[in-house]
Amino acid sequence: MSARKRPRPRGFQYLYDGRELMAVLEHKADGWHVILRNQKVGVCADRVAALRLVDTHAKGNPHDQTKVA
Repeated sequence: MSARKRPRPRGFQYLYDGRELMAVLEHKADGWHVILRNQKVGVCADRVAALRLVDTHAKGNPHDQTKVA
């Protein structure tokens, strides 16, 4: 039995914030393309880095911030 990992298929992964589509990760030959709210943010070498990029950009979202009176 081989210890090699099976390669991930090319395709899309969708990330939701509740019911709202927040980001799309697209796996291509050159890496994981990050599309956040219909805008391309960047390309990452692996999926974990792409998820981190989504997380850092989502924290700057004005919809997620609460107003302090």
